[in-house]
Amino acid sequence: MAPEDADGKPDTLPGRLKPTRVGAEPAESPSMATEVVIWGAGGHATVVADLILACPDYRLAGFLVEAAWRASAEPALAPFILGGREQWNNLRSRGVRHAVVAVGDNGARFALGLELAAAGFAFPTLVSPAATVSGSAGLGAGTVVFPGAVINAGARIGRHCIINSGAIVEHGAELGDGAHVSPGAVLAGKATVGERTGSGAGATGIEKVTVGPGSIVGAGAVGVDNLPGGVVAFGVPARVRRSNGNL
Repeated sequence: MAPEDADGKPDTLPGRLKPTRVGAEPAESPSMATEVVIWGAGGHATVVADLILACPDYRLAGFLVEAAWRASAEPALAPFILGGREQWNNLRSRGVRHAVVAVGDNGARFALGLELAAAGFAFPTLVSPAATVSGSAGLGAGTVVFPGAVINAGARIGRHCIINSGAIVEHGAELGDGAHVSPGAVLAGKATVGERTGSGAGATGIEKVTVGPGSIVGAGAVGVDNLPGGVVAFGVPARVRRSNGNL
């Protein structure tokens, strides 16, 4: 049986969520934690919520998703969905001015980040306590780093990136805005991947390899040669299989 928290609820994700209703007075908090709202309510959003709940500096305000997508929301998150874009002004008026975009599609995640920024939201950088990040690495706003990930010296990670569980970004590697390094993927030293790129689970990019913007490198692939932008590549070694039109 799951342990219970102070409110008698099971210590699971739903039991630990305590979002404030939109329009309600903010609850008093002795820690004065910054409230953060998550855009998205799928599986990725549950993991981002865990990062927020693990950080005493932040408090989860709830989830946002447009009505057309609510049927595909994780059932555990459905009671905590506050609405969609129509709630942005309400949230900011009650002091919720920080957001994280928890959307798996790289292009959509980055575009939503720009839209939220234009609406006046700022973006925390969330790092799991179980991740290892060098003090000389740089992480962009809205980027999330999950448990077991390693980001080594001098790496540069753009805005709204996902460094997934167990991923490794080695020294001097660079990731453009909106990139995603999937679980167990490795980018070796000084590798460079463009904005909105995706490295599949267990994929490897060797030292100094370059991947152009919008490209997808399939699960388990080994990138030994530079790849252009807007393509799908997979295999060992990774070869371009088709265009994806995501330049």
